[in-house]
Amino acid sequence: MTDTDQGLGGAPAPRRNGPNGPVTVSRLKPGQREQIARYREEAEHDGLYIDPQRIPEGMSYEWKRIEDVFGKPDDKYQYDMTRYGWLIVPAARHPEFFGRVSNGDLPGIHKGLVLMERPKELTQDARLHDWNMAVQPVKDQTAKFKMSAHEMLPRRVTQARRNYEAVDIPVDS
Repeated sequence: MTDTDQGLGGAPAPRRNGPNGPVTVSRLKPGQREQIARYREEAEHDGLYIDPQRIPEGMSYEWKRIEDVFGKPDDKYQYDMTRYGWLIVPAARHPEFFGRVSNGDLPGIHKGLVLMERPKELTQDARLHDWNMAVQPVKDQTAKFKMSAHEMLPRRVTQARRNYEAVDIPVDS
């Protein structure tokens, strides 16, 4: 097994489904694995990381904003989040993170963000929808390449090459 066939810590490379079938970590560019590991370590120490083992089975957690850019409560955004299935996680559920609270109904707020949860199925559906919305313009443009000004005559070039690949993230020093 080569270095590119291994995941972080020497474990087998994780597999997930991408737009063109299963994707492995071995498609990462050289040095990108170390960059991802560094970002993961930073995420665990930024004060917003919640261990996935602490999330209830079948649920997904995300931090959502509670204020707009001017520091005012953003009630419209919170309303939209509840329409999309997000519910506020009570702070009492995670005393190790929010501290002990006397009222179990208080929301879990940290650094101007509120911890929210919803069923994983809804989150997966939303991510699939976001993916489809992102690739639809590419599909539309590809379809245009296959048509000529006169729709009865096909163009000579009927294929457009496209690929989805990782983008280098600049590191500020």
